[in-house]
Amino acid sequence: HVRVTVIGATGHIGTWLVPRLVRTGHDVVAVSRGVRRPYHESPEWETVKMISIDRSTADADGSFGLAIARLKSDAVVDLTCFDVQSAERIVGALRGNVDLFLHCGTLWVHGIPKIRPYDETFPRKPFGDYGIKKAEVERYLISAATEGFPATVLHPGHITGPGWVPINPAGNLDAAVFERLERGDVVTLPGDGTATLQHVHADDVAQAFEHAIATPESAIGESFHVAAREPVTFRDYAEAVASWSNREAVLEFQPWKEWRTTVSERDAQLTDDHMLHSPCASVAKAETRLGFKPKFSVLEAVRDALSGSAFRTLTLFICLMTAAACAGSTGDIVGPTPMVTDTAAPPVMREMRGMWIATVANIDWPSSRTLTATQQQNELIDILNKAKATGLNTIVLQVRPAGDAVYLSSLEPWAKLLTGNQGGNPGYDPLAFAIQEAHSRGMELHAWINPFRAGNTSDTATMVAPHLFKTRRDLIRVYGSNIWMDPGESDVQDRSIAVIRDIVTRYDIDGLHADDYFYPYVINDSAGKPVPFPDSATFAKYGNGVALADWRRANIDRFVERMYREAHDIKPFIKVGISPFGIWRPGNPTGISGLDAYAS
Repeated sequence: HVRVTVIGATGHIGTWLVPRLVRTGHDVVAVSRGVRRPYHESPEWETVKMISIDRSTADADGSFGLAIARLKSDAVVDLTCFDVQSAERIVGALRGNVDLFLHCGTLWVHGIPKIRPYDETFPRKPFGDYGIKKAEVERYLISAATEGFPATVLHPGHITGPGWVPINPAGNLDAAVFERLERGDVVTLPGDGTATLQHVHADDVAQAFEHAIATPESAIGESFHVAAREPVTFRDYAEAVASWSNREAVLEFQPWKEWRTTVSERDAQLTDDHMLHSPCASVAKAETRLGFKPKFSVLEAVRDALSGSAFRTLTLFICLMTAAACAGSTGDIVGPTPMVTDTAAPPVMREMRGMWIATVANIDWPSSRTLTATQQQNELIDILNKAKATGLNTIVLQVRPAGDAVYLSSLEPWAKLLTGNQGGNPGYDPLAFAIQEAHSRGMELHAWINPFRAGNTSDTATMVAPHLFKTRRDLIRVYGSNIWMDPGESDVQDRSIAVIRDIVTRYDIDGLHADDYFYPYVINDSAGKPVPFPDSATFAKYGNGVALADWRRANIDRFVERMYREAHDIKPFIKVGISPFGIWRPGNPTGISGLDAYAS
């Protein structure tokens, strides 16, 4: 475990790298201009030392490298060096004061590929200001490494991820291309559609930096390609994007000279750069020497970006023009300037139109516990057909109503709602059946779980193992006529996370949803006074002096963060959400009344 300084820590790569390093046990110093937060929040940032330095200003007066040297780090990750003069200054300040220096380069140092795939030994013949300057930095650093400076260079492809628009199937940053493919409109591509792109998810780039820090003996003095294993052609990319909305891509092709007259000059410049570069870089060296294992293919990385981005086309163009002016580049692979936050509702790439199917107490489906398997299936088919005819595209099916399962599980018993008896086998797997039927209709299937509800007191006599009431009675709390798993117990949270991981691993679900409450709704006694939830013993063990309400909220915060992270560890592109309560808090805005879910 070492002290690591990350320069450009709140940018595309740093957003993912810093939490990774903290989880590994490193002491992390995050250096940035201090003008923005990371692209997504993570609890690991709470332990990070944040330092604000304007590099361009500090570089100009020669103080930047000295400021980094004074941090006395074992390793420095430089994500914002764009010319050799800046590299020379920081190397001069760090020489003899650091054990490892990692620079973020770009695949564009190679210029136009002559062979496919190509590895790190392929000649550097860059064109364009960005590629030329990055190649100069690489050449300087590798030379410095031969003289004892511990430099490593990682060359990413087209960095993408939630929070910014990825390069589109036309090779530029016009978000409307995605929208047209989504609607099934005609999209015209330049050339014959065989030019390639090689995106890489920002978290995969972060993974490569993390591995390099862990294996300096393999990294120092070397350059590594960091990208998805295989590129994608413009044509295949467009067809994939359309298929995500259950469309057939309607594509036309134009010769380059004709096509460029149909788009803005900026888009034409970006597309020209991407077509000429058409990367197909091998990542075998990084896999072999660093242990790099990209989690995302090109299409998975793009899909993850589209599922999390707000596409404000006009704002994007303004930011891109600003970025180009500042960087002096027509094609910054490291990524465009993040979109400006505003209060206007963003246009929707794909509207989620969902139907919730509640299974608890046979509310929606199945209508009765006495139905045969065929009757249950026919009922569900009828519901799905009506959803499809109505124009819905998402089914949210309740699969874990109360510590039981509406699917085949080794962790929890079959739900009583299926046969009338908890543990009774319905003769088929309802979740697997629902997934198959939803997908055959072009709809997503999301699994809906209740993390901590365990059932009703009236049902306890007929509960069977492995229900938690039978196996870990010490974790169960009775509250009114219901029984609950105590969210403050770590074994309870582990149980629910294990269930989540099991579902995400074994089933082809598109999304995961938690119900809109975690601790139970407050009940009142006969005098109308609130009855406290019986977790006082748990609070006494684990409260650590904080207020009860704050402790409970922290328990749920910890669970939700873990649910999101572990689901994405298994299936990076899965959607994870919580069904919101109907109101935020009473009095917000004035006149709103009802349950205060935040305080309860």
